[in-house]
Amino acid sequence: MPYPAAAPSCSRDQLLAEAREAKVMLPSADAEVAKIRLTLDAVDAQIQILEATLNEFGDTAKMVRAAQTELQTRTEERRRVEALAAI
Repeated sequence: MPYPAAAPSCSRDQLLAEAREAKVMLPSADAEVAKIRLTLDAVDAQIQILEATLNEFGDTAKMVRAAQTELQTRTEERRRVEALAAI
């Protein structure tokens, strides 16, 4: 039984043409990579600024929630006292 014919391989000329085409595109790709790196650097800088700002606030969110809970507790106490005073 004969073996199936092998798929034709790329010719040397075709490979050289593709290599030349890739070489022509390389500066454009390098410029795009550099542009992406600049964007990433800017984003990283913004993230650092935001993290520093968050660190300045520390536990502010916890403190606000605690104050809200305290306010709610005091409001409930006042209502109970007012209800007792109305009797």
